[in-house]
This record gives sequence, structure tokens and C-alpha cells, in this order.
Amino acid sequence: MVPASDLRLLCVAGEASGDRLLAPVVEHLVGDRGVYCQGAGGTHCASAGLDVRVDVSELSAHGLVEALPALPRILKAYGTLKERLRHVDAVLLVDAPELNIRLLRAAGDLGLPVAWLAPPQCWAWRSSRLQEVSRADWLGSLFPFEVEYHRGQGISTTFVGHPLAESTPLTPPGTALALLPGSRVGTVRRLLPIMLEAGAALLRRGRFSRLILGLAPTVDQKSIADLIGASTVEVEIVHDAPAALRPAGAALAGAGTVTLEAVLAGRPVVTLARLNALTAAVARRVVKTPHLALPNLILGRRAFPELFQEAVTVGAIVTGLEAIDRRAAFEAATEVRKRLTIEGPAFGARVAEAVLAMGKRDLGSWL
Repeated sequence: MVPASDLRLLCVAGEASGDRLLAPVVEHLVGDRGVYCQGAGGTHCASAGLDVRVDVSELSAHGLVEALPALPRILKAYGTLKERLRHVDAVLLVDAPELNIRLLRAAGDLGLPVAWLAPPQCWAWRSSRLQEVSRADWLGSLFPFEVEYHRGQGISTTFVGHPLAESTPLTPPGTALALLPGSRVGTVRRLLPIMLEAGAALLRRGRFSRLILGLAPTVDQKSIADLIGASTVEVEIVHDAPAALRPAGAALAGAGTVTLEAVLAGRPVVTLARLNALTAAVARRVVKTPHLALPNLILGRRAFPELFQEAVTVGAIVTGLEAIDRRAAFEAATEVRKRLTIEGPAFGARVAEAVLAMGKRDLGSWL
């Protein structure tokens, strides 16, 4: 049933991290402003009030070769979401550039205002997409360095802070090692075996008391059961990153938002990335960013170890983790939090109100 405001919004998050970003925004739009929100999301968005037409698990893919098996699902999801454009008044996109650039074009053809939270990382690669991204009526960035890049290209962008800086508490470290391989099954299958090997080595050295694997909601435990069964070390499985981080003293993490979550929780992290060989070769040619881990990008320096492709070895992981200076890591985490924090209304309300006031049309007048 559509609320009395009559304002209908298509919201599209393409993966687990996007689901978490979008959820507090949807919660404010639906609960406080009476907006009808439908689109693509996961469990967090569904709980916040999104009418989920496409689940993020259908869109989860990463890399050139790795994405091919998911292509039929993605195309079907795109068709569903494109059709819904004819039944809404505005669009809120979150991350997921391969899908959302196409939806941006389709929305533009229909004259719909479009907001994009966490737009494509054109500062890192494929800067040619920036011209298309600039067609959005409002861009909301999570990182100050991204805002500076966009403004240098003449594109207006609003820094909205990062919700993890608000929601991730800094807690005393525990004695476990958190394993956080990512939100895509393919990525998890490439990283988890080496994480388990490195974790076993660190247990033998007495660095940690146990291993805790934090599985993203988009990763079915059955899809990695063979990897767990083949491991020589026991691992406890929990079903989100915070649950793995709370009892941990440090973390091994796949490149992505979870590295930021670990650092904000006060856990030193080693960031790992392993791609299909072809994807990695292309990445080496086109990716321009100086750092792999989000905390390092935010700080503009290599504060935490990061390993890519063939450098991801047990020895390098163990050495990298043992070399981290705890005091320096704490100071770096404090600086990261400061750079991502905005005083005032909470993230969800802040973004929601910006979306309602975006561009040429004040959507708030519909309410």
C-alpha cells in the first residue's frame, strides 16, 4: 500500500555493502517521511521498509571473468528494475556501477531525477564513466578524497560521511583472529583457503586463541562447506563482520568495505585481494589508485599492510600482521574515524533529506 505522500522512490543497492548503506536511508524515508521505497536490496533494506523486488544476492559478482556466471541473473534483475522506473517519481542508486549506470541512462530517458550514493570510483579506474555519472542530479560521497577528485573535474558532489564511523564502536581487543573474506562467493572461495592456512600458522605461533569466520549475508555457508571441511584448523562461523570483530584482536580481510569496518572497530587488518588471472592483468593496467585498502586510501598512506595476487602468501600474511605497531594502528584508526565523521543528523536522515531536495525538483514538496 502506497503511503499518503504519494512519493514513490526506486532504490537500488547492488551488493551487501550497498544494502547496509541504503538501509538507514530507507528507514528514514519510509518511517519518518512516508515515502514508498521499492527496488533492490537485502535483509537490512527489507527490515528498514524497502519493498524488495530484486535481492542483492542475485547481483553479487566481481571482476571480468568472475562476473560471467552471474550475467543472466544480472540481466534479469536489470529488466525488472528498468520496468519499475515507469512506476516511480525518482531514483536513488547506491554503488553497483555496472548495473546503475544503465539504470541512470534509462531514468534520464524518462525524465526522472536521480541521486547516486557512493558513485563509481572513477578516481581509481575508468575515469571515462565520470561524464555519465555527472548526469545524476545529486552525488553523495562517503570519502573526502573522492569529493575533491569530483570537484577537480567540475562535478558537484556532497560529502555525506560514512555510516560505519557512526555505528562501529571502538572496543577493547580480544584474542581471536577474524577472517573476513568478502561478500561474493567467488571472492570468498579464492581467499578463504589462504586465510585459514595463515590463521593456522598464527595459532601455532601463539598469536591468537581461535579463528572466527565472518560470513556476509550474501554468502551461503553451504557454498564454502568443502573449504571448511578441507581445512586442518577449526574455525568458528558467525554471520556478519561485527560478530567476528568483537572478540578479535586483529583481522584478515578481503579488499572492500569490511577493511574499513575492522579498522574503525580498532582491529589492525591485513587486506588481501586475489582475482582471476585475466582480471588481475587488466586491473594492473587500468587501476590508478596507490592503495588497495580503504583505510589507506582515506589516510593517503600505507598505514595497514595490503597484499595483491601472487603476493598473497601465508608467509607474507603472517609477517604483515606481526609487523603492525599497535599504537600506530590505534592512532590511524582514530584519524580514519575523524575524517569520515560529520556532526549533526545521523547518516540515514542526512542522506534522505539531501535526496528529497536534490537537483531541479524539490521532492520534499510531494510530502
